Amino acid sequence: MANQTADHHEDIYQWNHTASADEGDTETEYYLPNWTDLILAGLFTMLIIVTIVGNTLVIAAVITTRRLRSVTNCFVSSLAAADLLVGLAVMPPAVLLQLTGGTWELGEMLCDFWVSLDILLCTASILSLCAISIDRYLAVTQPLIYSRRRRSKRLAGLMIVAVWVMAGAITSPPLLGCFPRATNRDIKKCSYNMDSSYVIFSAMGSFFLPMLVMLYVYGRISCVIASRHRNLEKTNEGENVRSRRKITIERGRSIKAQRTDYAESGMTCDRPSEDTELTNMCKKLGTIRGNQQSCINRVARETKTAGTLAVVVGGFVACWLPFFILYLVTPFVPVQPPDVGNTLVIAAVITTRRLRSVTNCFVSSLAAADLLVGLAVMPPAVLLQLTGGTWELGEMLCDFWVSLDILLCTASILSLCAISIDRYLAVTQPLIYSRRRRSKRLAGLMIVAVWVMAGAITSPPLLGCFPRATNRDIKKCSYNMDSSYVIFSAMGSFFLPMLVMLYVYGRISCVIASRHRNLEKTNEGENVRSRRKITT
Repeated sequence: MANQTADHHEDIYQWNHTASADEGDTETEYYLPNWTDLILAGLFTMLIIVTIVGNTLVIAAVITTRRLRSVTNCFVSSLAAADLLVGLAVMPPAVLLQLTGGTWELGEMLCDFWVSLDILLCTASILSLCAISIDRYLAVTQPLIYSRRRRSKRLAGLMIVAVWVMAGAITSPPLLGCFPRATNRDIKKCSYNMDSSYVIFSAMGSFFLPMLVMLYVYGRISCVIASRHRNLEKTNEGENVRSRRKITIERGRSIKAQRTDYAESGMTCDRPSEDTELTNMCKKLGTIRGNQQSCINRVARETKTAGTLAVVVGGFVACWLPFFILYLVTPFVPVQPPDVGNTLVIAAVITTRRLRSVTNCFVSSLAAADLLVGLAVMPPAVLLQLTGGTWELGEMLCDFWVSLDILLCTASILSLCAISIDRYLAVTQPLIYSRRRRSKRLAGLMIVAVWVMAGAITSPPLLGCFPRATNRDIKKCSYNMDSSYVIFSAMGSFFLPMLVMLYVYGRISCVIASRHRNLEKTNEGENVRSRRKITT
């Protein structure tokens, strides 16, 4: 066997072409994974292990622990089962696909089965989250009716069956021949069915409709909790006022009656009697405080529930929305759509006087960087995609395009860092930082510093400090992969700004928490003084 290796410089794919010595017309090729593929495969493997172990523990805990066999945990078990099957049957072939350079070696039938299983399990996972939201809505809005154990468990079982049936209904049409794949597709590439009708059907059923249901349901839950919060506050205020008035009136009547009795009998006021009266009044006040504390604890629990729901919905939307938007748009948009969002942001800040604040200066800088990315960086990337990764615009334009990409992305990240510093100064030094001229001057200097730093990080390769390899393929336009420059640019463009942002927002959280504690102590002191005043 004679091995002939074609090494493409700065390309992540390395192929080894093996030709037979006996028959020169037969040639096979196999992929040699490089270190990035091995690192990604290792990370995916760790994720598979965590997915399998975590979801297995969840299912085992619900099955073996009697206290955990609640209605909500039935839905959680369905969700964990879907995720467990993803870790067992969907993720391992994805790792294999990464190690083979995106080439599917298991046949067309297994490819269709794997893709369908992926869609089935992910849809079942999302619909299980939707079912959990409906379960929580019924538990909050109809607690007495929904708390009947048999009825609620029967409904939960029906909802779980409906979840998996709907997931199967969304997955099965391509397998039944309703949305056939292209006849000339590459059997070595295993991907989703990109028929436009099926893409719309599956995206709507798998994500967008469940997302709308979850947003509506959790919005209703938040409204119910807020309504109960207001009602509790009104009830507590009314009860406190009535109870204090009643105690004051009763105490006045008892003291007046005692004085009348003492005056008629010619006796002096007895101190133990007054002490007994004060003791009874203190007991009543203690009862009032106990009721107040129980109401406060209830409100705190409901507020914590609302916060948990917000985190769940936010995490769900943040994790799935980008993927499904890309999935839905891919069959219809061959080129990059125009970037109008950042243009509107800049125009709004310039034309609206009320929006010309210090913070919006940084927002405008951020929008300008993102706007230039949409105008000058993304269109060549689309062109590169359409030409199969071959750069046809020359080496000079390649260097300019790559440098512009690094410049604008760095400026965008540093603008976010500047916004965090601006918010820190506004929170920790509100009186000093609120002086308009001084704060705007500082904002202007910070914006200039952002772009100067971005230019300083981008310019070294253009100045010859980190030269590219002399034998590079001019048809492949990629970043400068000199190890020193990679470390330098990664630190300056992301890691150091990230550390600054984490530190600054951590300090802001500490300052807000400290002020919160001080306000609570002040309120407690005022409540104590007001109660003493009522007592005396």
